[in-house]
Amino acid sequence: TMGAAQARACDFKPENVQKDIDKAEVIFTGGVTGAQHLSRESNSDVNPEFKTMFTADKFYKGKTGGAVNVIQMHDAWGHYVTFKTGNEYLVLAGRNEYGLLIDGCSPVMSLDPAAARSDEPGPDYRAAVAQALGDRTLFPTLAAVAENKGSSSATKHESDAGDKKDTGKAAE
Repeated sequence: TMGAAQARACDFKPENVQKDIDKAEVIFTGGVTGAQHLSRESNSDVNPEFKTMFTADKFYKGKTGGAVNVIQMHDAWGHYVTFKTGNEYLVLAGRNEYGLLIDGCSPVMSLDPAAARSDEPGPDYRAAVAQALGDRTLFPTLAAVAENKGSSSATKHESDAGDKKDTGKAAE
C-alpha cells in the first residue's frame, strides 16, 4: 500500500501558480465563520465530508456573494485542509454539484503567516500568487521579497536592498 506521507505530498510550485489560478473557478479571501463535519453515514467518495463557511472580503475571480461555503469531498487518505474559525484565508476553489470545492492539495493559504499550517504553500508560491492576482497587499510580509525577485532579473543594481542571495555586502 502507498504510504500516507506520499498521498499528502502536495506540489505547490511557484511556476504552476498561473495554471492553478486558471483552474480555479472562484478565488477569494475571507474569514472562517464556522465548519461542519457532515454526516458520517454518507462518507463515500461521492459525498461531501466537510463544509467550511466563510465571509468573503474580496473576490479575485468568480464572484458568488458575501457568505461562501467551501466543501471537501470524502478522502480515503483523510487528507483535508483544516481551517480555524476566525482566521482569514486565501482560497482557490473549484466547483461541483455541491458548491465550491477544495481538496487536501488545494492552494489554501492563511493570510496570517503565524497561523499557517505546515502543509500550506510556501513563501515563493504565495509571492507568485500575490503577483499573479496583482495584489501586493495580500501577503504584506512577502511584498518586499516579491519586489526583489521581480526586479532582480531586469535591473540587477536594485537587488542589493535586502536580497537574501549572498552577493557580498548589502549597502546599509
